[in-house]
Amino acid sequence: MRPLVSFEEDATALNSYEPVLVPGLLQTEEYARAIHTAGRHKVAPEFVDKWVAARMQRQRRLTAPNPLELHVVVAEAALSLQVGGQEVLVGQLRRLVEASQAPNITIQVLAADSCGSGGIAGNFTVLHFADAKIDPPLGYFDGPLGGHMVSDEGGVVTLMNMFDDLRHMALSEADSAEMLVAVLEQQHREDIHV
Repeated sequence: MRPLVSFEEDATALNSYEPVLVPGLLQTEEYARAIHTAGRHKVAPEFVDKWVAARMQRQRRLTAPNPLELHVVVAEAALSLQVGGQEVLVGQLRRLVEASQAPNITIQVLAADSCGSGGIAGNFTVLHFADAKIDPPLGYFDGPLGGHMVSDEGGVVTLMNMFDDLRHMALSEADSAEMLVAVLEQQHREDIHV
């Protein structure tokens, strides 16, 4: 994550696709913590605290002067994955609904019944900078063994094209906002009955 975070500080815009989880820049503290503590292989608490604090610090770019322009496409499945349990999910969905109203944040949902994901199985990010001639866009993707920066022009163009395909397959921003509210209301009802 270090290279991504370093470049993210200088980026003016960020495009991201997440097929399973809510994007890190939009995660609540509880959701981020649950990601790092779930599973059989627990992470030491001091590392979890450090990683969660770093994620919350990164989110400040979204509300700073000259905020980062964030455009995410999130698979519908990520909106119902019980990361941290029902209460954490409800809080996370509430955060997404609020974020969708910010002028510098665009959230699109790739509906489960859409025509697919364009063959894209993993998450990725494209960072854009103020002057593309001086600082060309960079790509990033990660997995269970760590993250990888993509600086090769052809690779970055491929990621940009993949994101463009996904945003066209996804629901519009307005329809996505409606879906977020509907999923939040459904999960909230289920949380009350638990």
